[in-house]
Amino acid sequence: MQAFDKAVTRAIQSMGEGFLPFMEFISGFGNPAIYFLIVIIAAWCFNYRFGVRLGLLIVLSGALNGFLKAWFHSPRPFVVDPDLLYQSSEVATSFGMPSGHAQLAITLWGYLMYSSKRVSVWALGFTMVSLIGISRVYLGAHWMSQVMMGWSVGLVLVITFVYCDQKIGKWIARQTVSKQVSYAILMTGLLVVAAILVEVIQDYDVELLAIAQGHLTSAMSMSGLFAGFAIGYSILYGKRILLVRADWWKQILKVVICFFSIVIYVIVTEFFEDTLGEQSSLARLAMFLSHLGMGLWIAYIAPLVFLTLRLVEEKKIAAE
Repeated sequence: MQAFDKAVTRAIQSMGEGFLPFMEFISGFGNPAIYFLIVIIAAWCFNYRFGVRLGLLIVLSGALNGFLKAWFHSPRPFVVDPDLLYQSSEVATSFGMPSGHAQLAITLWGYLMYSSKRVSVWALGFTMVSLIGISRVYLGAHWMSQVMMGWSVGLVLVITFVYCDQKIGKWIARQTVSKQVSYAILMTGLLVVAAILVEVIQDYDVELLAIAQGHLTSAMSMSGLFAGFAIGYSILYGKRILLVRADWWKQILKVVICFFSIVIYVIVTEFFEDTLGEQSSLARLAMFLSHLGMGLWIAYIAPLVFLTLRLVEEKKIAAE
């Protein structure tokens, strides 16, 4: 496999440095802030139910990617062969299997393509998923096998999520709000336990342990987001249906609030990373709680504020 990976990497990098700005631009779409932007705008401006479900799927994918990277602890190309082109310094201290960019790309676009019958959405989805994967190989950030693993995991996750949503989602929706919240807490607990078990089972040396703990801290952050999304959605959507499409000025105001939310999220996340690091239990707890708050803000608190300000409308669900 390594011979295959090296051959593919050198073939893609033989395109020359002229493609570097384009590849860096495409790779930038893997920034978590981009996914936050898409999820929040979808939930606040177009379809609340769809947006929150998309958010749940993406944070599950992010958590799973953290678990798998810590489990496989596979090195990136530049670690194996320093001569390979390497341009992305932010990934220098992280594992490579599977590619997070590739996995999240197919998670997002796979769900969008499933939810849409438009040819343009499918064409754009295939293009973005392919280009993001190729850009990671071009930049030397991932082997092609790591990209393909990311695509595979993301695709399986989307199929599983859609299947469970169809088979189990309606049953959960018929439960009381308190039971739905309990299920959300239970699922979050399973994610947290998974993060703990990965570190306990794997026998890391000192150098690898620090890197693995960084990935597991990221997985804990995604678990917090999942809890916030799921709990907020259960409480809010269990009593009403939000009609988030509105006049243009209301939509613009919500987008502005969205941008401020992302800025605050980035500032808080970087603050905890700089002050607490990524290895300590306190850092994991802080990241979990901060992301729990962000998830509740997106799925519950902000929509309630919008209802108060009449930026969205609601339709009460009749009691059965």
